[in-house]
Amino acid sequence: MIHNGGRALWLAVAACLLAILFFGGALLLRIHDQERIDRVATTTHDALCSFKSDLQVRADDLEVYIAELEHGQRRFIPGFTLADLKRSLSNQRMTLSSLTALKCS
Repeated sequence: MIHNGGRALWLAVAACLLAILFFGGALLLRIHDQERIDRVATTTHDALCSFKSDLQVRADDLEVYIAELEHGQRRFIPGFTLADLKRSLSNQRMTLSSLTALKCS
């Protein structure tokens, strides 16, 4: 009987060790996945900030260009009307507005 009790204890210890290894492995995989997610989030944030900055410059430049067109200081680009340019500027401003929650340094 003592022999069977020792065997039961051994099985219980082995089961606990297997459970610890299983959950430890799962935890390590979760940590690895979180690190990968953090890298993707950082890359995506940086790309969106670059896009936002570039769009802001283009919108500002287009706004100046439209004002110069309206005051006769510039000539029209063939194939584009003032309405086309204003519509493009409006679309750029709406896109910038949708990015206001994005905090960039």
